[in-house]
Amino acid sequence: MRVALVALIVLVGCGSAIPSVARTLDGRRSVGVFVSPFAYEHFVRAELAAAAGDDAQAFELYELARAGAQDDAYVASRQAEAAIRLGRLDEAEALLDLADTLAPVTEELWLARGELRLVREDRAGAMAAFVEASRLAPRSPEPVLRIARRLEDDGEAARALELLSTEDTPAALRAAFALAVARDDSLAALQAATALAAHLPLALPEVVEAARAALGSGRPALAARLLAHPAIEDAPGALELRAEALLALGEGEAAEALVLAASPEQAGRGTQARVLLEAGRPEIARDVAAVGVSLGEPGAGTALGWSLLELEGPGEAAAAFAGEVDPRTDALDGTARALELAGLPAVAREVRERISGGG
Repeated sequence: MRVALVALIVLVGCGSAIPSVARTLDGRRSVGVFVSPFAYEHFVRAELAAAAGDDAQAFELYELARAGAQDDAYVASRQAEAAIRLGRLDEAEALLDLADTLAPVTEELWLARGELRLVREDRAGAMAAFVEASRLAPRSPEPVLRIARRLEDDGEAARALELLSTEDTPAALRAAFALAVARDDSLAALQAATALAAHLPLALPEVVEAARAALGSGRPALAARLLAHPAIEDAPGALELRAEALLALGEGEAAEALVLAASPEQAGRGTQARVLLEAGRPEIARDVAAVGVSLGEPGAGTALGWSLLELEGPGEAAAAFAGEVDPRTDALDGTARALELAGLPAVAREVRERISGGG
């Protein structure tokens, strides 16, 4: 805080007017109050803290971001949302009243008002606030997403799906797809997925998550269709997901060809070996995984262990599992299976208890 205040004094000057700067946005030039780099830094750090779930830290950082030459309705509204999540409702209301005096036609202000009304069980008032946010920002997907969420919570999933399907934004279409899958509405899911794919390559994360949801809900054909787009190939996790979809469709040879043709950036040898093993090619999987182990690639030790468990025996497999460098894999589960096959059920139980205990 002290550093920010010193910087503010230097930038503004004792007794001088608030400095202003010219900005050009969407081709239009405007002159507004100068915003200190310190305020930008605090705001960005606040957003990161909020995204990480640390609302207490976010609240304090938003406070610092507002301690500049002029207060900001958007930042005050974001701080109010952090206060709502912390259960500090009176503080949130005071912040929103302040934001209202600064800029009453701000989308974020009405989104935050809606969230506050929801916490206070004023569902009608919350819906009205979200509708107002949508009116103020007709191109923004966030008000529509929140309206749809409220409709779904109120048992009006069909209306929510209809609303989301009319929005041509990746976020809204991704939500429409998820809702269609949850309602087992295959036609709506296909329509949302097709519309979502039209936003590639900008909508890569949304399309990959939609494909993951399709696969998880027993729709491998839809997942494979989504992931077949050329723009998807280099997205993290996309190739392995497509291979899983092909395997679920019984197209083991296509899955094998897909991973063997992949670059190291698209699929590491651990991923390649896992797919090959599921495709019924344990020998090739073992050889590919062994190369990955020699190069220290994550996931390769686990894939080698499962391959050896099928081809050679529990002793060799356990040694491979023990050499896994990535703790996020199912190496411990493989170790437990190898111990069971080696006639050591008590030790295997200890390993499984470690897995279930998170240790």
